[in-house]
Amino acid sequence: MKAEIITRSGTKKEFIHAVTSFFIQELNLKNSRYTLSVFVKSGLVKESGMNGFASDFGEKQLVVFIDSKLNMEQTVRTLAHEMVHVKQMATGKLRYKTIRGKHVPFWNGKKVQVNYEDRPWEHQAWGKELILANRLWALLRVKNKY
Repeated sequence: MKAEIITRSGTKKEFIHAVTSFFIQELNLKNSRYTLSVFVKSGLVKESGMNGFASDFGEKQLVVFIDSKLNMEQTVRTLAHEMVHVKQMATGKLRYKTIRGKHVPFWNGKKVQVNYEDRPWEHQAWGKELILANRLWALLRVKNKY
């Protein structure tokens, strides 16, 4: 999977690229034919109430948006969560179809319309975000010892 980071901050761009690359490796997405664009957007939390979100964007193109004001820990956890959704979409487990002008989710081929907290793809992302984030922090601690 190729990833590009779109942000104004050069330092943040390097950090987010490194974190995204790590999660691509951890989630076995390295050989995926999808392209990923990560947009760092100011005011996302204010506008939508979300730290981030992932979506499909045309043929073999996935996007992640994260709020630019998140601290380092929030950025890592948000990217971990959204990268789980990236994997779900890249493997076809999670798909969105436009039906009568609405973005409708399908999980394992079945249309799902339940409250946010009951969505199976969110349960999976919540379950994996901390595991992925902790793997990254553990790796950084090991590297800092040498």
